Amino acid sequence: MQEVLAKQRKEAFDRLENAVGAQLLASGIEQAWQKAQAGQGELLLVEEGFHCPARTDSSGMTLIPDDHLAEIDVMDDAVDELIEAVMTKGGKIVFVDDGTLAAHQRVALILRY
Repeated sequence: MQEVLAKQRKEAFDRLENAVGAQLLASGIEQAWQKAQAGQGELLLVEEGFHCPARTDSSGMTLIPDDHLAEIDVMDDAVDELIEAVMTKGGKIVFVDDGTLAAHQRVALILRY
C-alpha cells in the first residue's frame, strides 16, 4: 500500500509541475474553492494536516478564512468541504505530506481547463 501511495503522490507532483507551466492551477484554498465550485477541479492536492475554518460570502463562491467557530456561518474545516466539492464534480484527491505544498499555501487544484 505504501508503494501505491508513493507512486500516486509522485504522479500528482508531476502533474502539478505540468499544470504550473500550462497555467492550469489554482493555489491556496481561496482560489481552489472558487475553481472547485465552478466544476473546474480535476485533481486536488492537499497537505494531510491542513485545516481551515472559514465561511463563504452570500454567493458561496468566495471563501473567507474565519476562526470564529462559535458563529453559525463558519465551517469547522473548509478543506473537508473543498474535498467534497471536487469529488462531487468528478475530481480526484491526493493527500501529501505537510510542508510539501508550501509554495501553494498547502492546497493546489489542477484544473480541467
